[in-house]
Amino acid sequence: GGIDISTGSGTQDIDILSGASLNLTAREAAADAIVISAPNKGGIDISTGYDAGSGQGLDLLAGLTLNLKAVNGDISLSAGAPTVASGLTVDSATGYVGVADSSPAALFTVGSGDALQIDNSGNVTTTGDIAVNGDDITADGALTINSASYVRIGDTGTPGLASGDDDLYVEGDLEVDAILDLDGSFDMDGTTFDVNNTGAISLLTSSGTANAIQLVASAGGIDISTGSGTQDIDILSGDALNLKAVGGNISFSSGTSTARSGVIINTSGDLAAYGTTTFGGITYTWPGTQSTNYVLSTNGSGTLSWSDPTGLAAASVYWNQSNGLLYPKNSTVDVSIGG
Repeated sequence: GGIDISTGSGTQDIDILSGASLNLTAREAAADAIVISAPNKGGIDISTGYDAGSGQGLDLLAGLTLNLKAVNGDISLSAGAPTVASGLTVDSATGYVGVADSSPAALFTVGSGDALQIDNSGNVTTTGDIAVNGDDITADGALTINSASYVRIGDTGTPGLASGDDDLYVEGDLEVDAILDLDGSFDMDGTTFDVNNTGAISLLTSSGTANAIQLVASAGGIDISTGSGTQDIDILSGDALNLKAVGGNISFSSGTSTARSGVIINTSGDLAAYGTTTFGGITYTWPGTQSTNYVLSTNGSGTLSWSDPTGLAAASVYWNQSNGLLYPKNSTVDVSIGG
């Protein structure tokens, strides 16, 4: 039969004291073979007792499942000092689990103030930093980094322009091994801008404006050069080709890199050419000096020189003048006046 140990209607304690082990054994194979209950809504404490720095362990061993259930409250597990803040809490209202958090705000919450949260969809929210000690951050779709301010790649640098929402600030070098697509403006604040490429570099725009592509230097000059190479520079326009120098001359040179070997158009619209010129397929060599009231003459091979017009026309002038007299050069000819 059964054994009841009871104080009856009294209010005294029942103490069971063992000098060694205390064993409770039930032979029945029922699910509730041993029941420890407090039917008057009192608490049940199972404790090995403890002192600072010493105590014994408490083992719960189940041959099948181990079920912990709190009907009207939370389940709390703590280690060290017996406080909720150092342990684990299962919220009875939501089923959320909190580690060192007595009121978890998400399915799994770590840290006081809900510092780290993982919701039922797997989303992670944290008020702290994330340290990635591995090599990769992967995503099975588009990877979005959304910040309330700018996104910084680097340590502690402060951006100048890229300081707003959806801006990206890179403190160090940025290397792009594929296509760099810019849908907005490109602002370069460094001392130099170098594009080093082993292939062709193209500037292409579909804009139909007159200034679709601009190279503007607000203070310094702009050089377009092949360097020490021997390749050409081609400028091709589908319409007019306009060259304009607002504050200086326009110079064209060939051979040496000085204006004296080419053509200059100054701010007054004057044209200065150095070297030979070709007109109508004939190359002309110009004289280096000039003489007053002289005219240009050619030697028949394109070499030009300044010549006295009197000497050039002497063969075609048949008169001489001296001492107030006009007379023919050839004294053997007759002179007819009036026909």
